[in-house]
This record gives sequence, structure tokens and C-alpha cells, in this order.
Amino acid sequence: MTLATSTIHRLLVPVIYWVLFFTTKLSAQPIDKIIPDRKLTWEDYRGEIENNTDFWAKTHWAVTYKYSSKFSSRSDTAKLVFDVVLTLKPISWVRPEKKSARLLKHEQVHFDLAKICAAEFKKKAASSTFFKHNYRLRVDAVFKEILNKYKAMQELYDRETNHMMNKGEQERWEKKIAAMLVEAGVE
Repeated sequence: MTLATSTIHRLLVPVIYWVLFFTTKLSAQPIDKIIPDRKLTWEDYRGEIENNTDFWAKTHWAVTYKYSSKFSSRSDTAKLVFDVVLTLKPISWVRPEKKSARLLKHEQVHFDLAKICAAEFKKKAASSTFFKHNYRLRVDAVFKEILNKYKAMQELYDRETNHMMNKGEQERWEKKIAAMLVEAGVE
């Protein structure tokens, strides 16, 4: 073995072990679930119950995006094509003794708000003009603005419905979100 081969071998072996270890760890992680056009079921809630809370269930969701970009030498703008994905996180959970149709309906509204969030970002991103010099920053700013809007709405929903205990407010929110879903073109 030459000195160069020995050095390469010494450098590559730890990298190979690290890659194998890291990919094994990644594959052992639960995968976010894309919910097709259907309502949530209790089967979607398989996460470990958070014992440090009085909540009966928790819907964890994520909106992610990626985009491809095209540039023209004749323009300062960037043409971006977006792929926006909404997923239900595998850490979503429910206390088995608290499962009910009413609670599931409450959690569905949380997920429906996430659907509206994803649809609004996709629409705004597709209709925005982005410039070559700062398109990454602008896309991120648009995404954060919309995400923060819907996170605040999630908190308001729980506060006003008192986590579904206020039946009148719960019904009002269900109607409001149903109309927003139609307006967003999600349902």
C-alpha cells in the first residue's frame, strides 16, 4: 500500500462508517405521513403521548416546500416552480381513553388550518415576482409570514374554543374553516 493509498484509506473508512451509521439512524425514524384528500382518523395518531400536558390529543403537522428555478439573461426575475407538501407528523398522539368523534373533529380543524396554510403559500408563491439577487430570502420571508399567520390562528382556535369545550365556538370555527377550505380551493 502506498502512502497516498494509505492516507485515502484512513480518510475514507471513518467517512463510510459515519455514512452507514447516519443513514441507518435516518431510516429508523418514523416518516411524516401525507394525508391524501381524506379526513383524519384515530389511526393517524400513533405518537407517544406527551405526559407533561393536560391535552387529550395533539396534531403535529408540517408544511414544506421546494422549488426549481430558471433564469433568463434578459430579465432580473427568477422563474420559480414550487412543490408544496403538507404532512402529518408521526408524533401526533391521542389519549386512548379520550378518543371521541367530537375530539377528532376538533383535531381535524387543526389539520384543515394546515391545509389552508399550504394552499395559501402555494398560491402566493406562484403569483409573486422574485428577483435573481434575493429570491431565496424572499421565498423564505413569504413562507414564514404565512406559516406564522396560521400558527397564530391555531392558537386562537384553541383559545376561543377552549380546546373544544366551548361547543358554540367550536361549531363557529368548524363553519369558518369549512368556508376557508372552499375559498382556498382545497375542498
